[in-house]
Amino acid sequence: MSPDQPAPQPDEKKLSAAIALTMFFAGIGATFFAMDLYDSTFLPLKIALAIFIVPGIVITVLFFRVQLPQKYHKPIIFMLMLVMNTLSYGGILLYTFLAVNFYKADKKHVTHWQIPFKHIDYYHADGSWIMANVDIEYKSIPKSYNIPATELPQGEFHSFNMGIAPGYWGYDVVESREPMK
Repeated sequence: MSPDQPAPQPDEKKLSAAIALTMFFAGIGATFFAMDLYDSTFLPLKIALAIFIVPGIVITVLFFRVQLPQKYHKPIIFMLMLVMNTLSYGGILLYTFLAVNFYKADKKHVTHWQIPFKHIDYYHADGSWIMANVDIEYKSIPKSYNIPATELPQGEFHSFNMGIAPGYWGYDVVESREPMK
């Protein structure tokens, strides 16, 4: 290449595909981390699902109608775009919502609640139990926690002492969780 020739410009389709693929993997990663934050936030499941699904539907409809040529208007392409956009944009938006609610929570006003177990199941392997699944309810919002056997000896604990702080968006967050007898 001689110095007189301009530098090659990236192909617009390749750049769009690279951006879409990057957003897809960022969305999957954000969804993974959002699941962890969801366990520490008392947010109703229907609100979390709405935050996760609605952006994917809106963006898919906009992209499908506006940017896609007519020859690609097929149901399978719409479904593929819907799944990818929901995982991409929905995951990132849900993580952002939960992260702001959790990390900007009012940690000065933590209240401790003794919350009884509604139901407890023990998972066994080779004759000894390894995990307990504990169901609780706080302000009519059900939560389920998996607790290793080292933290919860079988039959000895019946409630949690939970430190709960008001979240930034108004959804309470769990600051501490300790099994109680």
